[in-house]
Amino acid sequence: MQLTFSSATRVALPALLGSLTLLGCSPDQVVPASSAGPLNVSQYLAVGDNYTAGYSDGGLTLSSQQYSIPALLDQQFALTLGRVSTFPQPTLPEGTGTGYLRLQGFDASGLPQTKRVTTGRSTRGSFINPSACGGSADTTFLYSRATNTLPQNLGVPFMRLSQIETKGLGNEANLQRIGLFNPFLERLLPANDERTYLQAVTDASASATFFTFSMGLGDVLPYLLSGGSCTSANPTSAAISLMKANVKKILDKVSDNGRRPGIIYLAPYSMNQLPILGRGSIARVQALAKSNDTIYVQASTLSGAVLVRPMSAKNDYILPSGLAEFGKRQNVVLPGGGTASLRYGLHYRNPIKLRDVLDEGEFGRVNQAVTTINDEAVRLADKVYKLPVINRSVNGVNLYSQISLTPPFNGISVNGVKYTDELIRGNFYSLDQYSLTPRGNAIMANAIIREINRFYKASIPLLDPNTLPTTAHP
Repeated sequence: MQLTFSSATRVALPALLGSLTLLGCSPDQVVPASSAGPLNVSQYLAVGDNYTAGYSDGGLTLSSQQYSIPALLDQQFALTLGRVSTFPQPTLPEGTGTGYLRLQGFDASGLPQTKRVTTGRSTRGSFINPSACGGSADTTFLYSRATNTLPQNLGVPFMRLSQIETKGLGNEANLQRIGLFNPFLERLLPANDERTYLQAVTDASASATFFTFSMGLGDVLPYLLSGGSCTSANPTSAAISLMKANVKKILDKVSDNGRRPGIIYLAPYSMNQLPILGRGSIARVQALAKSNDTIYVQASTLSGAVLVRPMSAKNDYILPSGLAEFGKRQNVVLPGGGTASLRYGLHYRNPIKLRDVLDEGEFGRVNQAVTTINDEAVRLADKVYKLPVINRSVNGVNLYSQISLTPPFNGISVNGVKYTDELIRGNFYSLDQYSLTPRGNAIMANAIIREINRFYKASIPLLDPNTLPTTAHP
């Protein structure tokens, strides 16, 4: 299916003046003529995971795909070609898609309350997956298959660099054999297709003239979201080494060994920049309790033992599931028999459970994985492929830092509208607290366009994020 933006979803041409305060232009400046400069952007290929796919509010829908970073980029590329964007994406039918989160309100502490919407989910069937994350059987859905084979947006939610050469990852018939399955990859491939993600990228790259690459989140999100319970996604030293090696393998293909132009946009160097962790830091959680309250968490040791200890000020993070129950009284069975009503997380006999907290050891493994992936992508871009990169840890633009309210940063302003890392009011992060809103995608797309323009001497126009919705709900 080729996706054409309707007038309701197309970003208006006055968006040429939209910009981030840090690097923007004032409205009285003359806007240069749209031009891709030396680039051929007519066959743009996007390779990546959640952010590339357009994952938002905890799911994938036709609406979120229409506002994906690659779709917005191609819309602006099309302006330089004098046409309307017809960027082929693996679109889902209109409606619920894979399901998504909807805001229900706020609790007494001001934390957002959400509900998952699944009515009308676009599925072809389901099965019990004995290898689901968390170590227990769970239901895995087969989603509506894409109607176009190998579209130009190859963003696959939760695609791991460590699995790009796993044969059969997109074929549920192999689940029992390999113990692994990605339903988002499965819907991009024809039935019973054995191709690996690397092979799919290789095939799709044949006619590409320009590319974007963004991977890393898919490798750590399953482990992070499960509070370290998803042992199959544990970023061990061996897994991290494989991720690093596979950064080069996939960039070799998508860049045609450095002969094809493109750009890399990185995941955050520190996962605590994402609200899903930042909102659960000890400083923020302590503010929800009394000053003399001690917060207790379960934490795992390297040997796998589970201990109960006070929450550490150094990189213990309570996840949204734990925050939703934090401080509430629960009946707890006591060791000597009987029960007691104890507040969750505020008594050593009722600590924050393992699944509700990412402890400092788990956080360290997650951060090491993402840092390794990012550092290798930067090294290859600078030393081997000569490609531009955004969201570096040093030098250049790092949007995750700019959007933060942590000093010395104070968010960004776009044509008078402020964007921050706050949930809801910040307009950048979606309700799942790690993926982006349509406006957040537009801000990321603008950062990418600026770097393309700088590096390749192009004049691709910017978007105005303020014209987009603040949620990707259908």
